[in-house]
Amino acid sequence: MEEGRIVVKCLGQYQVYFEEKNYICSLKGNLKKSKIKPLVGDKVLFSKENLQIETILPRQNELIRPSMANLDYGIIVTSLKDPDFSQELLNKFITFLKFYNVEPMIIFTKSDLCQNEIPYEMIEHYKSKGFLVYINNKHDEIPLNFLTSIEDKVVAFLGQTGVGKSTLINKIVPSLNQKIGEYSTVLKRGKHQTTNTILVPFNSSFIADTPGFSSVELSCFKEDFAKYYLNYDNYNADCFFKDCLHLNEKGCVIKEKIKTPYDKLDYEIYLKLQEKLSYRKDRYQK
Repeated sequence: MEEGRIVVKCLGQYQVYFEEKNYICSLKGNLKKSKIKPLVGDKVLFSKENLQIETILPRQNELIRPSMANLDYGIIVTSLKDPDFSQELLNKFITFLKFYNVEPMIIFTKSDLCQNEIPYEMIEHYKSKGFLVYINNKHDEIPLNFLTSIEDKVVAFLGQTGVGKSTLINKIVPSLNQKIGEYSTVLKRGKHQTTNTILVPFNSSFIADTPGFSSVELSCFKEDFAKYYLNYDNYNADCFFKDCLHLNEKGCVIKEKIKTPYDKLDYEIYLKLQEKLSYRKDRYQK
């Protein structure tokens, strides 16, 4: 038995990557009846002789959209212009990733369109929250040195349509389209269209080529949102209630933490999104 990783899933077949080779496998009989279905990103035990996946190893996370497992890093690509920057959308992406235990990073693109008016205060705002932040334009080299140092990790680029996500990925992995084409040929898929998640080997890790991800829906409860929104979980130790939702509770310190216009907008977005969510207790009232 060998331990590999599923990099492509198509029509009941799974392409498993192991020691720089791909093996097209089917599922062992007992797995077909299991409630746990294989996902791209899964680490599995498989037989090179029988070309069967026999065991799906425990997952660190499981995402519904994009459909994949074991995502380690989510690089949020957001443009400063064309389309205009949206603090609400970026905050939703960050919360989404943190909820699934994925490390968020941020790349601000199209700085060349800002006409010397790059919003450095806003960029510093996100750095002050503890996020790794890069600024990039179409003429820059990609400053993602960390990609060459990580091992056996899965990295996905997420972002609104038109922010330059595909351009970034192709700069980082020039052979991406060629490799995806090879996958498509092997699985007889014809010309590739990103309707499924595909993992492309990059050094000793993987970059995820995912379907369009221009918006994000939060499926968490109010209690979860208070924990995973930006760094609001850091405030609970100072609040009167340790499970404070930062709304109108006694002794909430959230107002004291608002120092800048960006902090204020963060909180306004927080209140807006909280209104759309349910309390966890609703789960037990059905």
